Amino acid sequence: MEQTRSLRMLYILFLLCGYFLPAALGSDAPSAPLPLTTIQEYELLTPKLTAQQLQGFVERANKDDAVACDIVFFAYFSGFGTRIDLPIARQWLDKAYRAGGALGFYYQGRCLSGFWLNPGNDKVLGAKLVKQAADVFLPFAEKGSPFAMMIEAYYFGTTSDSASRQKWMMRAAEA
Repeated sequence: MEQTRSLRMLYILFLLCGYFLPAALGSDAPSAPLPLTTIQEYELLTPKLTAQQLQGFVERANKDDAVACDIVFFAYFSGFGTRIDLPIARQWLDKAYRAGGALGFYYQGRCLSGFWLNPGNDKVLGAKLVKQAADVFLPFAEKGSPFAMMIEAYYFGTTSDSASRQKWMMRAAEA
């Protein structure tokens, strides 16, 4: 009898923790990327990015600036302003995602779908994150941002819509 009561109490405690604990702890990342008001800093993500510019972004990123986290991640991932360093890129990707960076959301989603940088296994959540990031960049792509156009092309590369992918790639190349 006492054992049954103890098991029942443990079960109730388990249910309560499962219900209240996630809300009390909060999420490690926002449910969607933060909105962007400008794309200008993302346009710096080219081989012309200097080490000095990157250092300025690192300083901001260390204060959880989402755009700066995105830029630092992509710089280490692509070798812009620094050498390619994938272990450091993975760390910055995590920080960019947790800060709400749109690029962090995009690549976190790709990784959850099996992308080689840090492969995961949650294709449903991965597709959701990639779509959310693409939605953030879309208004800038429509206004002519080559960087945002490439993100849109990459997004459509994750879907079966090859015509839209080609359209955005061609528009980016012509910009």
